[in-house]
Amino acid sequence: MQRLLLICLPLLFAACGRQDDTPPPAASVAASAVSEPAPAAASMASAASTETIQAEEDPMPADLLKQFEWHTERIKRELASASPKQADNLYDEYVALLTTYNENRPSESGLLVKINDRESTVLDNFCSEQYWVEKAGKLEETEALKTLQRKMSAVGLEYWDVGECTAIVRPKADYYLKLFGPAVSPDTRRFLEIEARQDKELATNDASLSILWQELAERVLEWEDFLQRHPGSRLSRKAFDEYLFYQNILLFGLDNTPTYSDDGTRLLSAADDGENGENGTYGRDYQAARQKIVKQGPDGDTAKLVVLTQTLNYDQAKKAVNEYRRKHFDSTLYSAEPEGV
Repeated sequence: MQRLLLICLPLLFAACGRQDDTPPPAASVAASAVSEPAPAAASMASAASTETIQAEEDPMPADLLKQFEWHTERIKRELASASPKQADNLYDEYVALLTTYNENRPSESGLLVKINDRESTVLDNFCSEQYWVEKAGKLEETEALKTLQRKMSAVGLEYWDVGECTAIVRPKADYYLKLFGPAVSPDTRRFLEIEARQDKELATNDASLSILWQELAERVLEWEDFLQRHPGSRLSRKAFDEYLFYQNILLFGLDNTPTYSDDGTRLLSAADDGENGENGTYGRDYQAARQKIVKQGPDGDTAKLVVLTQTLNYDQAKKAVNEYRRKHFDSTLYSAEPEGV
């Protein structure tokens, strides 16, 4: 999104330490039609006229959830006659329409921001007994929460726990892929495919990794592959932010999911699992994830960083990684950390 999400709502995801880097809204579909050849322009004009008639017959409802459903149907109609480029622009515009946050003028914020604000009572009490019950040692949704989830699901939304008793309302993980996937350009479709898969499971929670090390490695490889295959994509910034986020976890861990010994002198390994795995398989799982990177993406930057840092202590690795990134990463995407960080 994450992730993000994940496509993230800037204000609401601040608690997760992640912010959405949504690009400025692209030119509108109607505007882009001006540069089309005459037949295409005429077709788009006809479509616009049809949309106007449709809007008059089916005005946008006042209820926020019904508005979300209304916009989904509107987008489907517009995509039916859109070229891949126009579909890309429509995707950018739609994300902005949903997620834009205006602190000074909340009424001008995006639809998802408004929905989250309306649902604040549920979101602020998401971890309460009203919504969760313990059964056989596991937490399960109460009927009250299931009812609320069904209401959201009916329009393509869901309540999503982003960790530390913080929840948001977001589109389902595959919402954008199902809506835009068939119509957009190849790079946008691939971006949406990766997001749809990764956003199904939260990566971090309470400064800990909440997915397996192997899954983390897979996420790094997916974003690295996207950047290699689509170097000129307008989504490169978003993809790079996700890539760097996961790469940093792989190399340096999190506060509650370390990758180095307590004194920072060495990387964790199978030796840290104890004899006969008495401490679990944490160390060997971590090293297996590093080796997966080297095996599946040997020519990628992450594989080179894994090899570079394998025998270094924490401080040496930080310095070496920063130096490598300054030399080899795209300067339009990467802002080097200050010396000594």
